Amino acid sequence: MICTSVANLNAETCIQAISSLPMAEIRLDMMDISLQEVASVFLSHPNLIATYRPRDGLAVKRRMEFFEQAILSGAAYIDLQLQWPQGPMAQLMDLAHEHGCKVIVSYHDFDATAGRDELVQIRKRCFDTGADLAKIACMVNEPADNARLLGLLDTASSTVVVGMGPKGLITRLAAPMLGAPFTYASLKEGSKTAPGQVDTLTLQLWIDALESKAEERG
Repeated sequence: MICTSVANLNAETCIQAISSLPMAEIRLDMMDISLQEVASVFLSHPNLIATYRPRDGLAVKRRMEFFEQAILSGAAYIDLQLQWPQGPMAQLMDLAHEHGCKVIVSYHDFDATAGRDELVQIRKRCFDTGADLAKIACMVNEPADNARLLGLLDTASSTVVVGMGPKGLITRLAAPMLGAPFTYASLKEGSKTAPGQVDTLTLQLWIDALESKAEERG
């Protein structure tokens, strides 16, 4: 499944944009949106991820308020970075699980991809916090980086891997075929929320073409 990452829209336009999507990530940190509008967005769709990355000068308490509103309004997932303070993270996890909302604990490295052993340990740390899913997103600088990221899927279907940057595109195509629950794409061309992200329509066409060729070779 493709999860479309949505940003830089107002609440009304966001609701319209996600109405025909099977799954979407709402980048609350990249939207000018009130708590009341957060409720309207998450009430409008049954399969949304609430994501709020740190911003300069924004207190953890404020981010918690947005996550709490999303959970209470029906978010399917919240995405918390591994670096979140332990206390607030535990509070949000408890609230999420009380309301049937799953928790993604994510790790990002915008410079490089670590070695296999370190990646395995990072994933373990994500699950040790109580995560339902682990997300590992790393910058890909060479082909072996893709192999190490995709290799994480050999033992854990509840892991999402993302190879960032143009050299990491293969992970966005291959990960869902190798057991990842979903992969990320942008809403449209020119609206990416991460390095190397492609738009949903293009990614779906590529995935369909690969699956079709695989069936032909059967």
